[in-house]
Amino acid sequence: MEGIPMKLNIEKVIQPLDLGDYAEAMKGQILQIWVNPPMAIIRRRELLLVKYNLLLDAMKTRAKNADAAAEKTREKIAEEVGKQIDNFNSYASGEFTDGINDWFSDLWSQHHDPATHWTRQELVDLNEADPALYQWLKNQTIEAIAAHKAGEKKGSVTR
Repeated sequence: MEGIPMKLNIEKVIQPLDLGDYAEAMKGQILQIWVNPPMAIIRRRELLLVKYNLLLDAMKTRAKNADAAAEKTREKIAEEVGKQIDNFNSYASGEFTDGINDWFSDLWSQHHDPATHWTRQELVDLNEADPALYQWLKNQTIEAIAAHKAGEKKGSVTR
């Protein structure tokens, strides 16, 4: 007997995260995390991180070479290091930060209730107000996506 061919409709899986896990005073405040984004969205973050790490490594390598360089070439290498530091800082504080904030705001804005959605600016403001909380939320999000990929279902809600 042959099965009936069907098209799969992949629903977004949204998992709640109680901020009480971060601080008791925040118990009951919920962040809604989209834990099954498509690979194109996952790759967006990976590409931001790859470029960040390449720029960081290039800057460190140049700085190390400057330390080992002969006196007459040290000034030229120091100038190159300065340019690489500028490139890194420009990327880290611009395209990288905006991209990461956009990425997390996408993942935290998929619940059907628009009141749970986040904007890039709200994440900038959150990072300014409580950088430790923002980092914790980002880490919890990455862990929730990894757990979902590994098949560890925990209180998931589909939209």
